[in-house]
Amino acid sequence: GPSAPPLQGISPGMRDGSAHVLRCLKVWFELPTDVFHAATANIDSFLAKMKAQPKHLSCIAVAAFHLACTQYDQEYGLSCVPEPATLVTISQSRCSASDLNRMEGILATKLGIHNHQRGGQLPVTSLCFLRSMWEICRAASDRLEIP
Repeated sequence: GPSAPPLQGISPGMRDGSAHVLRCLKVWFELPTDVFHAATANIDSFLAKMKAQPKHLSCIAVAAFHLACTQYDQEYGLSCVPEPATLVTISQSRCSASDLNRMEGILATKLGIHNHQRGGQLPVTSLCFLRSMWEICRAASDRLEIP
């Protein structure tokens, strides 16, 4: 009988694999957890809006990470935003530094992140939500005098 068509596009497993690479980069460069969460949010938002081929996922992920670094640079006074060439080498991405820069521009455009927002308004991530919920729970426990 006819065989099933091959899966196309980026699977959830592929996305999770790219998130693992981002976590490793976050640890390697000793960056705040917010950078990791912003990078994964950038990937997820981009993939929700755009179809992408699996062969481009590693470049998308590393570009999303670099974009997140620039977004948090002023907030945290990062000692240095990693250079695109360094990110490409350490992540073992199959793209060049110029590919990364080009992909970062595409991400920023599609996500509506303009140059004046880089280092300006920070992205809302799942970590922001968790921090807000934690503060609500702490305030409620204080009010109810729960130790």
